Amino acid sequence: MWFTCAAMTPGLLVLLALAPTGYLHNLGWSVLFALSFELAAHRVRRAPLATASDGSVVITAFLIGCALPPGTSIYIIAVALAGAVILAKHLYGGLGQNLFNPAMVGYAIVLVSFPSAFTHYPIPQAHGEPVFADTLFTDTTASTEPAAIDARSGATMLTEFRFRDGLTVAEFNAANRTVGTFGAAGWEWVNVGFLIGGLALLVTRIAAWRIPVAVLGSLGLLALACYDGGGSTSLGSPLFHWFSGSTMVAAFFVATDPITHPSNATGQWLYGLLVGVLIFCLRSFASYPDGIAFLLANTTTAYLNRRLVTGHG
Repeated sequence: MWFTCAAMTPGLLVLLALAPTGYLHNLGWSVLFALSFELAAHRVRRAPLATASDGSVVITAFLIGCALPPGTSIYIIAVALAGAVILAKHLYGGLGQNLFNPAMVGYAIVLVSFPSAFTHYPIPQAHGEPVFADTLFTDTTASTEPAAIDARSGATMLTEFRFRDGLTVAEFNAANRTVGTFGAAGWEWVNVGFLIGGLALLVTRIAAWRIPVAVLGSLGLLALACYDGGGSTSLGSPLFHWFSGSTMVAAFFVATDPITHPSNATGQWLYGLLVGVLIFCLRSFASYPDGIAFLLANTTTAYLNRRLVTGHG
């Protein structure tokens, strides 16, 4: 668990380089609330406090802290961590008994409860300024002043692309400064950071390699099949989907949660395939373009374990 926390460091460092104040705020409060709720739950359940130091709750805090827009309200962070630690983890009996990834449960709760808060992601600055300004973000998208404000915030590139009003990919790229070199501006390097950390998990065999391969493979193949060369109906290229949003976090740090994924090789392939398909479908056809929070594939884990190991349906 602690090595997994360390493996998240490259991605977290990129986030901190892009918006240090906002993400320090998120991560600091997330860790504080996570530890507080964890200790409180152990006390109520009279469970050994030693199990609270295994690092799992810190991973949950890191995942939520980096998934929320920088500078998110402390109240929203508290709700997310309460949902993750208390509802998704301890009400099921604690670590090892949970059906869903706790971080994704907490994130999904605040995503549907406070939708306006998720329209305040940082967007690139104009006139040679840093990619993202160092600030706690407020909605200043409507401002016409090119450099008189600290930062601008708005929807992510995935949201902008999903609702681009019939523009071709070339027209969208030309008109939208959220586009980077090979993914979303700024976020492409965040994904590279988490990819590096994810590969460390695979090399050390901490994470099941079949799952991220299946997730990225199925997501890329679907994107390629639905990419018409960049027309107005294109659903985005494989690179666009791999290096925008939270793709690498989902593939290497969420889907590989050992408690909520199948334990057998065939089940892991099928599970990763389903995760990739769900991400693509949610991004392309639903109202939540990132598609990461609703990791419904977790519901298949018990069936895949039972069916593929024991042969019983």
